[in-house]
Amino acid sequence: MQCKWGFSLIYCLSCRAIVDELNYSISQVDPRKTIDIGGFRVNPDGSVKNKQVQCTGV
Repeated sequence: MQCKWGFSLIYCLSCRAIVDELNYSISQVDPRKTIDIGGFRVNPDGSVKNKQVQCTGV
């Protein structure tokens, strides 16, 4: 049995499905949730620079 679709069309449909799933998962995250970002570098005075950003990136 031969497939009527070409490889590029199947590839595009697979990518589109993955992107749709990612967008749905991101939309389910609470927009008020924040995460701490920063490095492990310690300044000479002993402090560490951290920053809080929203998980959804909005």
